[in-house]
Amino acid sequence: LTEDIRYRLLKILADEPQISQRDLAVRLGISVGKTNYCLTALVDKGLVKIGNFRKAQNKLAYAYDPETGVLTWKPKSGSDRFIKTFNSRFAGKPAFTTLERGYRQGRIDGQLFYAHRVIWKMMTGDDADDVDHINGDRSDNRWVNLRN
Repeated sequence: LTEDIRYRLLKILADEPQISQRDLAVRLGISVGKTNYCLTALVDKGLVKIGNFRKAQNKLAYAYDPETGVLTWKPKSGSDRFIKTFNSRFAGKPAFTTLERGYRQGRIDGQLFYAHRVIWKMMTGDDADDVDHINGDRSDNRWVNLRN
């Protein structure tokens, strides 16, 4: 499993957690068998939990770019006034923008969360007790800069 394929696969899964292996294979330009092999390797390393991508609802409100470390709001579907207002004000814009002691934080269902913990949950499926920023910059939430 090359670093390039692993990175691209994780980025696609973060942006589209409901994607099928067949569609993932097409996007990566590799066979379905190799896609399955790559996913299995990532699951074995603890970087991906397949079931969590189907079950987790909160993370579906956000898109995460592992290269920049930015969480953005995904557009909501529907046509009522509240949804149209939300989409015009927030969709595609950064979420978790408040800084607290250098950490990015935001609210999910009224509860405050640190962005790096939400990202860890999105990417691994685990609720980590301690997520560390490798370079010491608490606002740098790029995937390569986070560790448990």
